[in-house]
Amino acid sequence: MTSVTLNEAREAVYTRFVAQTSLASSAFTFPGEKFTAPTDTPWARLSVSHEAGEQDSLGKAGSRKFLRRGRVLVQIFGPVDQGLRALDLLADATRDIFEGTRFSGLYFISADVRESGQDGEWYQLTVDAPFDYQETK
Repeated sequence: MTSVTLNEAREAVYTRFVAQTSLASSAFTFPGEKFTAPTDTPWARLSVSHEAGEQDSLGKAGSRKFLRRGRVLVQIFGPVDQGLRALDLLADATRDIFEGTRFSGLYFISADVRESGQDGEWYQLTVDAPFDYQETK
């Protein structure tokens, strides 16, 4: 298993999303970026959050293995007056980028799509894709 750091995990997710997203013709953003949402087309916000992990092995420094866990959250927003079909298609395509895949030392399991509902002028779906990876220290 390849050793992966927190930042390497985040960057691998960003790279895969940019390369494979069907949102390429729409606007999307990552945390910490200046962004102005469009007014009449779907857009997305992708974030990677890390959760509690565990130590898998003992031993001397440089050989200790840690199981790290995280999740990719992609919030997909669409104007409320356009229905949900386009959002459903984008959510399915986004889930397919991560669900059941392995890349760059990251291991993804099943991903879920949740309806977050309406907030002002936008309706939101969220794709939640948990993953884990190993870090050696």
